[in-house]
Amino acid sequence: MDLHQAERYLKLATHLGAIDCLLIGGEPTLYPQLEELINHGPELGIGFKLVTNGRRLSNHHYLEALIRAGLKHVSISIEGATSETHNGVTRANSFTEVITSINNCIDMGISFNTLLTISRHNKREVIELARILHQMGVKNILYNIGLPSPGTTEETGTDEFVLTPREAASIIKEAYWTLRNEGIKVKFFATIPLCLLDAETLTAMLSDGSISNGEYLTSATKFR
Repeated sequence: MDLHQAERYLKLATHLGAIDCLLIGGEPTLYPQLEELINHGPELGIGFKLVTNGRRLSNHHYLEALIRAGLKHVSISIEGATSETHNGVTRANSFTEVITSINNCIDMGISFNTLLTISRHNKREVIELARILHQMGVKNILYNIGLPSPGTTEETGTDEFVLTPREAASIIKEAYWTLRNEGIKVKFFATIPLCLLDAETLTAMLSDGSISNGEYLTSATKFR
């Protein structure tokens, strides 16, 4: 949509009581007037949050301009602990750019989180990614769970990207206890039946806020 139409929708949203606007994909940083759009936030009393693949935020000046315009929070997708895995999932040579964007967010002090969507392609790197991000200084490390889509394989009738709920629960449990013992705080946005986790694990995760079936971005800054 053109900028004037977007502005009209923003004014309508604030009239209805909205206080936050979540910019999500496709990839919102491809919108040519993103800075101008965010710049309208302060006058309307609305805060902007951005969900991005992080590639354009590797440009220090671009991120600085968005922050200056009024950007409040960034969620950066990272799909593996290695360039091979991340680039394989994203089908783009983007791992180095994402790491740079994370460092840029740290350097500029903007509220942000990283987000990995756990799938068959990166399930073995869940723990290692948290270690890498923790060492970099990332405070909000989030994990999502890949969900089924209409695209399925003809041979099995299943989505080869998506783990079964039981597999996802097993990965979450292992990662939680391993990282907790190492003093690394992470959070899981778990769209699985929570009964698949044993009582001890579920109780511990609920008590320290490490698992949620609510909106991950709204809680991303609450457990720093």
